[in-house]
Amino acid sequence: MEQKIYEIDDEMIEWIRSQNEWVKGHLAPESQYKFDTSEGKIYLLQGIIDKKLYNKEQTQELQALGICFGEILKTELELDWVIVEDEYGRDPALKYKNTSIIHFPRTIISKRIEKNEKINISDLLKNAKKIHKEILDKEGY
Repeated sequence: MEQKIYEIDDEMIEWIRSQNEWVKGHLAPESQYKFDTSEGKIYLLQGIIDKKLYNKEQTQELQALGICFGEILKTELELDWVIVEDEYGRDPALKYKNTSIIHFPRTIISKRIEKNEKINISDLLKNAKKIHKEILDKEGY
């Protein structure tokens, strides 16, 4: 099956929101305003990872960390959520404007956790920005 890209629908918007709410729930109620910024999300994600507030069997929760990281990418790289469908199913993805450039953040953190890799969210973001810029330059955008 060929990969198809669709505008995000209400169901996926709600799912992304619920994933972010799970991550945000790790903040004390009086600190939840920090989740409104990329810096706050980076700090929270790093804290969850450093304190190992998960176990490797929590696929949904680990992928929620990736969705939250996707929200950071969305803001920092001016991306939009879309749905990508292929022979494996439907996945949320981030698309850059009217281009074919697509990022799949859902498993970016969980795959690293499963491999016992050390994760630095700031470095992950820096690398994602670098790769994104390289692709834009290569494609002439």
